[in-house]
Amino acid sequence: PVVNSGLVVGTLVIPQFVLGEVQHIADSPESIRRAKGRRGLEVAGKLRGQKANPLVKTRIISEDVPEAAEVDHKLVALARRWKNLPAGRQIRLITIDFNLAQLARTQGVRVISLNDLAQALKPAIIAGEELTIKITHEGKERQQGVGYLPDGTMIVVDNARDKVGLDVVIVVTKVHQTPAGQLFFARLK
Repeated sequence: PVVNSGLVVGTLVIPQFVLGEVQHIADSPESIRRAKGRRGLEVAGKLRGQKANPLVKTRIISEDVPEAAEVDHKLVALARRWKNLPAGRQIRLITIDFNLAQLARTQGVRVISLNDLAQALKPAIIAGEELTIKITHEGKERQQGVGYLPDGTMIVVDNARDKVGLDVVIVVTKVHQTPAGQLFFARLK
């Protein structure tokens, strides 16, 4: 969907070692990992055949980085190797992996983080705002209940442990910024 949106232009390069890792995940005995791996292979196939964004081409390359053992390190090393392309061409690592993005940035690789993009597009919620959420489970601390916004953002609600399974009106009391996104604390209205 990000490619189809037109936000990305250029050539997407997928190293064969990444596809190998995704294939390995797709062969996992764990059903959730297997589903994620299959989804990854499906997305790679869709990228290869996509026609919605004519400004994007996808190439599978066989270039490897044998001196690096892990896929994340191989990706960063490959991006560093290609860092000095001719004028007008720039390499960027596109990822949803927060830790990979941090690793790449610390080594001077430019990153397009789809997590950062998703965070930037989330609606701003501030302390004092009222929301209705469903309390899905108990929190870690006494009497807390936990619910989620439609985008998956967690809200910890004081004195809502007995409200599991119910829709409740809450008032946001605190917004906590974490490296992976925002976490909200609230009380029942």
